[in-house]
Amino acid sequence: CDQSVKYKLFLKSGTGSLLGHVEMYRKTSASSDLTGNLYCKGAGSKSWWGGQKTDFNLKCDALKCRNGIKVLKVEKTTEYVKVIDANTNEVLWSKTFSSTDGDCRLATSTVHTQAWYYTGSELSIAVSNQDGEDGTEEVDE
Repeated sequence: CDQSVKYKLFLKSGTGSLLGHVEMYRKTSASSDLTGNLYCKGAGSKSWWGGQKTDFNLKCDALKCRNGIKVLKVEKTTEYVKVIDANTNEVLWSKTFSSTDGDCRLATSTVHTQAWYYTGSELSIAVSNQDGEDGTEEVDE
């Protein structure tokens, strides 16, 4: 919940085509909510870049610190997406996919990241597949 950071997780298929993204992008003060969105390509009325965007807010004070660090986990399957406080496993926001959710219902094979406006000393983004194999995705600034 750093006030300065904005980041996007691009969700891609095994062929590299974009399925959608999860974006965290606005925090206007130290006490305000963190705003984000889920974009699904081919979803809904297709009025937002050929898909549909669903906005959401997270209460930053709901996130718990562990060793001074707040960690968000994004869990995406073919059935749902969840934003989770990784320190407590509390689900902060979720969406269950339906037949109108376009490419978000497809399996995600690759995650690419992009970050903007981060003024802190360290920003880490880790990626784990369903088999539990972990990796760290490089962040484009």
